[in-house]
Amino acid sequence: MIRGLPLTADFNSVSAYILSLPNLETLTLHSTNLTGSISNPSNCTAQLKELDISSNGLNGSVSDAVSLADSCPSLQSLNLSDNFIGQAFNSFSPVWPRIKMLDLSYNKIVSNRDLQWLFSNLGLLKYLDLSNNNIQGTMPPISNCTSLQHLDMSTNQLIGTIPSEIKACTSLVALILSNNNFSSEIPILPLLNMPRLEHLDLAFNNFNGSLPKSISNLTSLECLDLSANKLLGQIPPSLCTDGVSRLKLLHLQDNFLTGHIPNSLSNCSNLVSLDLSFNLFLGPYPALWDLSLS
Repeated sequence: MIRGLPLTADFNSVSAYILSLPNLETLTLHSTNLTGSISNPSNCTAQLKELDISSNGLNGSVSDAVSLADSCPSLQSLNLSDNFIGQAFNSFSPVWPRIKMLDLSYNKIVSNRDLQWLFSNLGLLKYLDLSNNNIQGTMPPISNCTSLQHLDMSTNQLIGTIPSEIKACTSLVALILSNNNFSSEIPILPLLNMPRLEHLDLAFNNFNGSLPKSISNLTSLECLDLSANKLLGQIPPSLCTDGVSRLKLLHLQDNFLTGHIPNSLSNCSNLVSLDLSFNLFLGPYPALWDLSLS
């Protein structure tokens, strides 16, 4: 980590000499009072692989972030979280061929037009965090992000449904879309194309309809949070009998689920956290005493 920077410093003046260090591979300038707009440095070392300039006062657009990464030929990880990125869309520079980790969370991004470019061109991306912005509209198709393992778009203003094109993201391990305004049934068919999916968080939306029975086919699932939606019907008895025995967290609270809580939940021997509160269940309730719940 670089220490000894002035109380406030312009990013362009700082980057002019730091990014030219010939052997620099990792640069962390987290919370160092950097200000100004993001720009593409002309002298970025060819060795730089990781750049963290999070929690500063930087402004600019998503396309400015693209230009910054494009100017550093070996950059694989870029953390711009907790800044003021979100100005009007500009024309994009060439594709980022190498970027694998991009964190733009806690910024001011509004337009999903910016995201359409990201999802169409970042084919090697493995980690993408766009949470806690103000992204509006529908979720763009992400069929080209076939290497993506972690996608977090929670706490935005997304509407509609999860696009069916997400089925191309067969490497997804974590899909976090909580705290949005999705209002469809849970689109289970695209999710079934993700054999490695461990973490599915769709909480605090307006998903409706019944809890899909085939969700039990997500055999790698460890965390399932569907709380605070408008789900109806019963918990499928197959949830813990058809293979989802790796579940550690199951949160279904604050829905409109009815009927009996299935005895098969006692088969979820790895459960640590279970919340079924604020539903419309009927008794009697199954014995779940053998579970190691917290």
